[in-house]
Amino acid sequence: METRTQDIHWRRPLAPLAAAFGLGIWLGDARPGVWVAALAGTPGLFAYCVFSATRRRDVGWPLAALFFLLGVLAVSPWHAPPHPRLAAALDSGRRHELSGVVDGEVNVQGNRVRTTLAIDTLDGQPVSGRVRTTLAGNPPPEIHKGDRVSLHAEVRTSRNFRNPGGFDYERFLRHRKVYGRVWAREAAVEPGPDTNGPVNRFRTRALGLISENTQWPASALLSAMVLGDRSGLKPGLREVFARSGLAHLLAVSGLHVGMVAGVVFFLARLLLYRSERLLLSGKARGAAAFFALAASVFYGLAAGMSPSTQRAVVMVGALLLAWPLARKHDMFSAVAAAALALLAFHPPALFSVSFQLSFAAVLAILLGLQNPLPAGLTRSGKPLPPLRPSLDSIKAHAARTALHTGKWLALAACISLLATLGTLPLVLANFHQVSAVGPLTNPLAVPLTGLGILPLGLAAVALDPLWPNGAAALMHWAGVFAGWLASLAAAASSLPGAGFMPVKPSLLEILLFYGAFGSLLLLGRARRAGTALAVFLALLAVDAGWWTWHRHLSGELRVTVLDVGQGTACCVRFPGGKVMMVDGGGFPPGSSLDTGRDIVAPFLWSQKIHHVDVLALSHPQQDHTGGLLYLARRFNPAELWISGVPGNLEAFDKLLAACQQKGTAVLDPSDLAGGRTLGGVKVRVLAPDPGYPARAAPGDDPNAHSLVLSLSLGRTGFLLPGDLLGPGESRLVRQFGEKLSSTVLVAPHHGSASSSTTAFLSAVDPAVVVVPAGHRNQYGFPRPEVLKRYEARNCTVFITGKDGAISLRTKGQGLGARAFQGPKASVP
Repeated sequence: METRTQDIHWRRPLAPLAAAFGLGIWLGDARPGVWVAALAGTPGLFAYCVFSATRRRDVGWPLAALFFLLGVLAVSPWHAPPHPRLAAALDSGRRHELSGVVDGEVNVQGNRVRTTLAIDTLDGQPVSGRVRTTLAGNPPPEIHKGDRVSLHAEVRTSRNFRNPGGFDYERFLRHRKVYGRVWAREAAVEPGPDTNGPVNRFRTRALGLISENTQWPASALLSAMVLGDRSGLKPGLREVFARSGLAHLLAVSGLHVGMVAGVVFFLARLLLYRSERLLLSGKARGAAAFFALAASVFYGLAAGMSPSTQRAVVMVGALLLAWPLARKHDMFSAVAAAALALLAFHPPALFSVSFQLSFAAVLAILLGLQNPLPAGLTRSGKPLPPLRPSLDSIKAHAARTALHTGKWLALAACISLLATLGTLPLVLANFHQVSAVGPLTNPLAVPLTGLGILPLGLAAVALDPLWPNGAAALMHWAGVFAGWLASLAAAASSLPGAGFMPVKPSLLEILLFYGAFGSLLLLGRARRAGTALAVFLALLAVDAGWWTWHRHLSGELRVTVLDVGQGTACCVRFPGGKVMMVDGGGFPPGSSLDTGRDIVAPFLWSQKIHHVDVLALSHPQQDHTGGLLYLARRFNPAELWISGVPGNLEAFDKLLAACQQKGTAVLDPSDLAGGRTLGGVKVRVLAPDPGYPARAAPGDDPNAHSLVLSLSLGRTGFLLPGDLLGPGESRLVRQFGEKLSSTVLVAPHHGSASSSTTAFLSAVDPAVVVVPAGHRNQYGFPRPEVLKRYEARNCTVFITGKDGAISLRTKGQGLGARAFQGPKASVP
C-alpha cells in the first residue's frame, strides 16, 4: 500500500504550532487541573507523530495537538503550591521571623520601600518562596538587589479586589511565583555580593554619567530608556507621555531592544558588505545578526535585565536567529519562531501586556505592508541620478530626493497607524487612556529614539570606562535629543483631545475587533476575507446594540457596591443612563494604589461608562474620599454632593479644588432640599438636615453627620447611610419612622458595633444588607453581634470583602442581587 508523501502541509507551519502552544498555555493557566490529562495524552500523541513522520504521513494537526498539550504542561509549574512551611505561615494570624535575599526591583515611594524577597529561612527553618515586601521608615531603609533582609512580620496572601473589569493581581503574582506579602517597620539589612558586583557598579557609574551631563527631564528619560531606571519619572511626565501616545518609550521593551538591534545590524552589515570574502560566502548577514544580538544582550544587561527586558532580549534574539533561516525571508515564520522561543523560555509571558502589544503591533505591520497600497510606499523607484554641475540635474536630483523623503515619511506614518490600530484594544483594556495623536507623534519620536537617544546613550555608557571625555560629549548630545523628545511629548499632549478613554473592551470584543481588522488587511489577498469582515462587523454591531440597550433602554435601576477594601464605593446607574458614584473608597496617604484610578475607574470603563453625572461624598474621611479625586478629574461630573461637614483632610481639599477647576457644582444639603428625580428614581437627602451646613463647626464628627441618601423606584428602595452612628440613626428613626423602610440597606459604618441599632433596623426592615468591609480588616468589621442582628431579621447579607462587588437591580418591583464571587438572591 502506497503511503502519503507529504509532511506538514501548512505554508507556514511555525505559525499554527505557536498558536497551539499559546492556546495550551492559556487553558493550562485557566484550568490548572487539566495538566493531568495533558500528561497522560502527550506520550501517545508524540509516538503517533513520530510514527506518522517515519511513514511520511501528514502530521500537521497531530503535531499542533502535541504542541497544545505541551503548552498546558509548560505553564503547570506556575500553579505549584508554595513550600509547606510557607503555606502554613500564610494568614496564620501570627508574626514570623523571615530572612531572604532581595531579588526584585526596589521601588521607593515616600517613606516606603517595596520589593520582592526570596526567603530561605522561616522561623529558623529552611524554606523556599518569594514574597512581596514593604518596608516603612523615616527615612526608608536603603536596600539593593542582592541584599539580605531579615524581619519579623505576619505573612498574608495577596488577594484581588473582586470587581467586574478588575486587574487579576493574584495571577500577576502567581506568574512571578510570589506567594504572599509582608509589611514591616524594622528590618536588618546586610549588603549582598550583588550590591557591589560588576553589573551594579556599571549601572551606578552610568547613572552618574547621565546626571553629570544632562538635566531633568532629559536625565530622567535617559535613565529610563538606557538603564531601565524609572525612579526619576515624575507622575506629571508620565501623564504627558501617555497623552501624547509615547508612554511605550519610557519602559525598556521589545521596541527598544529591537531598535538597538536594528541600528547595529544595519551598521554591521554596511561594514561587513565591504568584505568581498564575506559577501561571496553569504556569511555577512549572519555576522551582522550576531553583532546585533550581542548589542541586544549588552543593552539588556545595562538596563538591569528585569523580567520584561529578559523577554524583550529573547524575542529579538529569536527574530535575529530565525530571520536568516526563514524560507524566502518569511517574516511571519520568524515572528512565530520568536513567539515559540519566548513562550518556551517563560510560558506566563503570554499574559504579559508587553508580549501582547509587541506581537500585535508586529503582526499588524506585517499584514498591512503586504497590502498593495502601502507596499507601494516601499518601492524605491529609479535610482537617484548622478549629481552633475547643471541646474537641470540639480533640480531633478532635488525632486527625486523629495520624492524619496515623502515616501519614507508616508511609510513611517503608515507603520505608526498600523501599530496603533493593531494594539488599540489591548491599550484600551490595560491602560487608562488612548492617545489620539499617537499616529502623528510616533513617526517622529521612534526614529529620534532609535537613531539618536539610544545609540548615543549606549555608546556613551560603553565608552565611559575607556574615554570619559568622549563619553561625556556623547551623553550630552543624547540629552539634547531626549530634551527634544520631551518637548515633542509636551506639545502633543497639550492638544485638545490628545488623550481620552472611551470604553474598556471585553475579551469577546477584543477578539471581534482583531477578526474584523485582520479581515480588512487581508481583503483582496484571501478568499472570503470580505465575508469574514461583514460577519465580524455585524457581531460588533450586535454587541454595541446590546450595550446601548443595557446602558440606556433597559429601564432598570442598578446599584453596585464595589469591593474597595476597607472603604465604601457605590455606583448607581439610573434608567436612561445617568450615573452617580456615592463615595470612592480610599487607602491611607502614601499608598501606591489609587482607589479611583485602579479599582473604580476600571469597573466604570468595563460597564461602558465614561462620564459620571453626580459624585456624592457621604463624609470627608480617607476611606470614602480618596478615590473621588481621580473620578472628578477624569469623568467630568456635573455635580458633587457633600454633607457640609468642614473637611480637615488633604484629599477633600484636593477634591474641591479639582471640582472648581473642572466647573463641577458643589452642593450641600441646603441645595438638595426636596430631593431630585433621576431617570424616574426619587433621590432624597435624609441627613444632615438642610440647615446643618450653616451651623457646622470644625470639630464636628464626620461620621455623625454623614450624607444619608434614599433611592426609590416603585416599591423598591435603597438606603445609603454612609458611616452614620447610633445617635444619628436614632434621629432618623424619630424624624422618618416607617418612611425609612427600604429593600436594600448598605450597612452603616461598615457593620461596626456602634451602628445598625435594633430600632434602626426595625424601621428600615431591609430584605438585603450589603456590608462594605475589607477582607481581614484590622477592625474586625462587620462585628459578629451586628451580623446576628441582621440574621435575626432574616436579612440576606453580602460582605464585599468576602463576596466581591454586589450588583443589585430592579425595575421598581422585585429585586435581583448577585455577588461577583458569591451567592445570588432575589426579592419578590
